[in-house]
Amino acid sequence: MAYQYPLKKSELQNAQVEFLLELTFAGQPFFWATSPLQLTTRDGETIDFVGGLEVNWANTVDLFSEAPSMVSQAVQVVFDVDVAELISKGHSLFNAKGVLSMWVNGRDYEERLVLLNGRVTDPEYGANGEPVSFSLEGDNFEDYALTPSDTHRVSQRTWADYYDDVEGAYYPIVFGRPGVFKNEDGTTATTLASPAYAVEKHLTSPKILVAGHECHATSVTLHNATTGGSAAMTVAKTDDGQGNIVTVGTYPWPAAGLFTEGDELFTVWSSDGGLFNEKRTTSLTGAGEVALYFLRLSTVKIDVGRWRAVEEYLNQHFHFDGYIDEPVSPLEWLKQNVFGLLPISLVAAADGLAPILWRREQPIGEAVTHLNNGVNAARVGPVLYEFQKLENNTRFDYALDARNSAFKRTMTLVGADRSNNSTEISNVYSRTSHIIWGARQAAKSSDIVYEDSTAAEILTWWSRARALPYRVVEYTTGIENAWLKEGDLVTLTDASIHFTLQKALIRSIKWENNQPTLVLVLVENPPSDTRN
Repeated sequence: MAYQYPLKKSELQNAQVEFLLELTFAGQPFFWATSPLQLTTRDGETIDFVGGLEVNWANTVDLFSEAPSMVSQAVQVVFDVDVAELISKGHSLFNAKGVLSMWVNGRDYEERLVLLNGRVTDPEYGANGEPVSFSLEGDNFEDYALTPSDTHRVSQRTWADYYDDVEGAYYPIVFGRPGVFKNEDGTTATTLASPAYAVEKHLTSPKILVAGHECHATSVTLHNATTGGSAAMTVAKTDDGQGNIVTVGTYPWPAAGLFTEGDELFTVWSSDGGLFNEKRTTSLTGAGEVALYFLRLSTVKIDVGRWRAVEEYLNQHFHFDGYIDEPVSPLEWLKQNVFGLLPISLVAAADGLAPILWRREQPIGEAVTHLNNGVNAARVGPVLYEFQKLENNTRFDYALDARNSAFKRTMTLVGADRSNNSTEISNVYSRTSHIIWGARQAAKSSDIVYEDSTAAEILTWWSRARALPYRVVEYTTGIENAWLKEGDLVTLTDASIHFTLQKALIRSIKWENNQPTLVLVLVENPPSDTRN
């Protein structure tokens, strides 16, 4: 996909905006637009677009889904060739490639904003000159990768003299410092984290594999869960018999004094962590960089630019520590372990899977524009309550002990005023919800959270998202506001329903008859917005 050129506020005053559809079928390109157009490329080539294209475009966003909805656009066009004849000669319209985009007058052809890059499904055609109908569908975001791969495991090809009980074990992928947490009194504690494997026998210094990659840590604590013994161990990068980079350490004591074959060994990441971050300055632990790392291991196309745009915020507020030691789809692992903890929704963008960041805590001064009903916007229909399962008393277990799958720490979001208990937090959202609906309890956990601050951030985000029903309202607006995007904070004034500088987040943008409609989620201000 070529570089995307987002719409700019400055270019949209009195602008002409057109939808474009390009289709490759039977080895030929076909071009349609909402109005007849002739666009010029930067190479001086002219492209004629046939008018009459009708597009009702929307990219639906689910606030609480860990997976995006498939993007599809239904179209009906008239070809300037006999489609039936081409199909009779063996050409298939099904699965033909198409691109839907948006163009603003004054731009080159290359500066069009691509909305959907997909394939034709469900085509219908008739005789020459009759309309052809079909849907253009984007990626379904199926991930066909597995990590760790089958080559990253203990076998006769990778290690010549391993202990029999570790045969077939996959090399752990370790990020952050799993196993390190704080006691309730603030002192640092550790628990068993990732598995370790004795991959090379030696009477006095057997080699212990701790990760299937280079690590930021240069020393770890190796713990024998069977006997209870432990020792510090220096670790370093090396490679196995197949050239895979791994991190191994050597026990400083006689093997017979530390473990015997069959003992269960674990790594405690007491000083530094596993994978390097992208800049190789520290270990990989920020939520944004963790997400991007595993997305790049997948086969799914991703919009790197949009992930970069949210990476810093996610890294600052959420830290993850954990490991993977069984083959899993990277995207599926992210869905099950990461995305549900973060204030993001996933959308199917033209350049691939992309995040939308929901920052409900933004101050009103960060609103990007003001919408005024009857001035630059017009309300469409009533305000709707979208009532999800409410939560205002949420127990969150974290700091996993890898050996017995028990959690060492618990933090609870409560609806009552916060007590002196350091394991409880409360805010105006949970308290308001509790007053109105009573206790709405939930219990959740995470295998990759060890920090108290991250646990508190997760519970705070969940309280903003789930403690109260949220309200949704739609407003049509002019072309001049087409630069707005999902996740933007706006303010809204609508005297007819008593909104004055009401904060709202743009959930999605729909286009109908070349006019944008903003789907807004109101940012509640309890308790004033929740009296009953």
